[in-house]
Amino acid sequence: MSIEILLKEADERLDRANPKEIQTFLDNELEIYISENEDNLKDLCILYYIKANHLSMLKRLLLLENSLRVNEEINHLQERIIHSFRSSLSHGNPLEIHPEFLSSIITNLANELDHVGRFIEAIELWKRADLLFNEKPFPMASGNMGLGYLCYANLLYEDGHKHILRKAAYHRFSYALDFKQFLHSSEALQIFSDNKNHLENLYHEEFLFDKPDFEKSIYSKEEEDYRKWCLDHTLFLNPLNDINNSWSADRDILGLPSIVVPLEDSYPIYHSYINQIKQEYVSARWFLYESTILQTHFSDKQTSLYNTLDYQSYGLSIQTLKVAFRSIYSIFDKIGFFLYKYFEIKDLNEKGVSFKSIWYKNSRAKKLEIRDQINIENNLPLKGLFWLSKDFFYKGNLEYREVMEPDSTDLDELRNHLEHKFISIYDDAFSYSEITSLDEINRSDLFDKTLRILKLARAAIIYLSLGIHQNETILSKNRGETLIAKISIDQIDDEWKQ
Repeated sequence: MSIEILLKEADERLDRANPKEIQTFLDNELEIYISENEDNLKDLCILYYIKANHLSMLKRLLLLENSLRVNEEINHLQERIIHSFRSSLSHGNPLEIHPEFLSSIITNLANELDHVGRFIEAIELWKRADLLFNEKPFPMASGNMGLGYLCYANLLYEDGHKHILRKAAYHRFSYALDFKQFLHSSEALQIFSDNKNHLENLYHEEFLFDKPDFEKSIYSKEEEDYRKWCLDHTLFLNPLNDINNSWSADRDILGLPSIVVPLEDSYPIYHSYINQIKQEYVSARWFLYESTILQTHFSDKQTSLYNTLDYQSYGLSIQTLKVAFRSIYSIFDKIGFFLYKYFEIKDLNEKGVSFKSIWYKNSRAKKLEIRDQINIENNLPLKGLFWLSKDFFYKGNLEYREVMEPDSTDLDELRNHLEHKFISIYDDAFSYSEITSLDEINRSDLFDKTLRILKLARAAIIYLSLGIHQNETILSKNRGETLIAKISIDQIDDEWKQ
C-alpha cells in the first residue's frame, strides 16, 4: 500500500474515532508497516506521525471516560505520543520534508509537551515551526505560542516580566488571527480570539503596541560575542529570552521566590543551593561557548602526543566541550537533591537521590507511584520537571527504561564513556564517513548533543524555580494569618566572584 493511501485511510479512521479500530490498527497493521520500512527514513517519518496522531486520538477518547484507570493510561499514552512525534522528526530530513508537514509535526509535539507542563521547550518548538515558512505563515504555531506565553506569565513571581510576556502573547494571537484562513480548527480560532480580546481589555493599547528603547550595557568585544551567542541560543536564565534575543534579556536574573523556613535555620539554604546550580549552569554554558573557539592554546604547546593516524582531535577546545557535557549532566541530580531537601523526603537514603529516583515512593516496584510529598498535579512547573526527567535513561532500574527521548540510551552511553572510559572525537573535516561505535563521535555531533542537554538544564532550572513559587503560594494559602518575619537577601557583587 502506498504511503498516500495509508495517510488517507488514517484520516478516515481518525474521523470515525472508534477506539477498538484505532487500537487494532496500532497493534497490527502499523507495526508491520514500520518494520517493513526500517530503511526508508522518509516513510518512517510519516508512519511515526500517523502513530502519534492515532495515539493522540485514543488519549482524547479516554479523557471522555469517567474511570479510575484513566490517569494511568493517559500518562502511558502521553509518553508514547511524545516518543512517536520525536521519532517522526528524528527519521525525517528537514530538507526533504514539505514545510507545512514539518511544521505540523513540530507544532503537535510542542502541544503535547505543553500539556505536561514543559512550556519552555514547547515555546522553542513553536518558534521553530513558525519560522519554517517564508511566504505562507503557520498560525497554529503562533497562536499556541501565545497560549504558552500566557501560561508562563501566570506562573512568574515578578510582575514586570508577567506584563511583557502577556504583550508577547497578544502579538502572537494577532498574528495567528491575521491568517485565520490557515488555522486548522474553528476551536483554535475561538480560543485565540477570546484571549486576544481579554488582553485588549486588560491593557491599554499604548502598552500593547509600545516598543520601549533598551540601552544595552557596554561590553568588551569578547563578552559581547559571548552574550550574543547565549541570546541567539536562548540560554539565559531569563523569561525575556524566551520571547526574543534582544539585549534586554542578556542576564541570568531568575532565582528563587521567597521561601518560608523555620526560625532555627542558620542561613537560607535553598537560595544557597540555587546559587550553586546557577553557577554550574553558567560555567558549563561558558565551557560550551569556549569550545567553539578553534585556536591552539598555549597550555597545549610542547605537550608530546602520538600521531596514531586515526585523525582524532585534541586540544583545549575539545576538553572544554567534554567538561561542558559532564558538568551539565550533574545539574539534574543536584535538582533532585534540592527537591529531596525542600520536600523533606525521609524514606529515601541520601545516597540514592537522583533526578529519576526523587519522584517515586516505590522506585523498584513494577507499578511506580509518585511521592505524596510532591504534588505535581496541582503544580504545573513541577509537573513539567517530572516529565522532563522521563527523557533520561538510567541503568540499573528497569522501570526507568521506558523514556520519551528516542536517543536517550545513546546519550547515557556517551556520558558513561566521557566519565569512565575513552571516546574518540573526530574533527568534521577528517571524520570517518560512518561512525557506528558508541566510543566514536564527530565534534559537531558532540556539540549539538551538549547544547541540547544545556537547554534541558535551563528548562529544568526554570521549572524548579517556578515550581517552588507555586508550592510556596499553596502553602501560604493553607497557613492563613500566621505571622511570618521577613528577611531580605542581598545580591553578591560581581567583584566578589573569582
